[in-house]
Amino acid sequence: VDTKTNLPVSKLDVLGELVGTGFINYGMPLLRYKTADFSSWKMDIYDASWSMPTLGTIKGRWNQEFLIGKDRSKVSLTALNMHSSIYANIDKLQFYQEEFGTIQLNVVKSCNYSKDDEKSIREKIMRKLGSQFLVKFNYVHSLSLTQSGKAKYLVQKLDI
Repeated sequence: VDTKTNLPVSKLDVLGELVGTGFINYGMPLLRYKTADFSSWKMDIYDASWSMPTLGTIKGRWNQEFLIGKDRSKVSLTALNMHSSIYANIDKLQFYQEEFGTIQLNVVKSCNYSKDDEKSIREKIMRKLGSQFLVKFNYVHSLSLTQSGKAKYLVQKLDI
C-alpha cells in the first residue's frame, strides 16, 4: 500500500507497506493487516520470453534485529532461537550491542542458575555466531522496558 494514498502500489520500484489478510483465525481474521514492513515491485526476468513481478528487498520494522560481526556481517536474531534447555535457568535475557563484534548478554538469573549455564550458553551461541563475535555476560536484576512495558530482545546501538 502506498503510504501517501493508502492505495495498492502498481508501479515498479515504488516503496509501499506490506499489507496482508489472514483467515486462519476464524474468530478474528486479520483483514488488511499493516505489517510495518516495506517493499517494492521489481521485474524478475527468467529468460528472453518470460518475466514476472516479484517483491524487491524487504525493509522491515525489524531492521535493527541483527547482530553485527567484526567484519560487519549481519546475523539475524532468529539464528539464535535455540530449541533446547540452555535458557532454562534464566528468567530474562536481552542481547545488547554497541561495538562491532561484541555482544553483551543482559541476564536475569533464576535461582537455579550456575556458572555451568554461562559456559553452556556461551558455547552454543558462539557455535552459531562464529569467530566474528565476542560474548560477554552482564548480570542484572531487571531489564529496561519500552513505553509499551516490554523488554526488547535486542538493544542495538550500532547504526546499521
